[in-house]
Amino acid sequence: MFTTDILLKLSTLQSYCEEHKASNVSGDFAAMIDPLRSAVNTYFDDVPKSLKYDFMNYITQIATDIQKRHTTYEHQFGPDLSTD
Repeated sequence: MFTTDILLKLSTLQSYCEEHKASNVSGDFAAMIDPLRSAVNTYFDDVPKSLKYDFMNYITQIATDIQKRHTTYEHQFGPDLSTD
């Protein structure tokens, strides 16, 4: 999931750089981006599956917390949520 998203962004970046390359710029963008692409693959291949799940769960909890803090109800009930 994360790997494919990042690799897609890297490919988009590489395409953009190649399309908008200034005439005085020399070099191969693939040669510059390939080491980063390899590092991304290596990093995400070494991450334990349980850590990936925990990270996704953490993102969900942050989103839920943000939603709770910024939601107001027409009829308030119960104690206010902690903001710390």
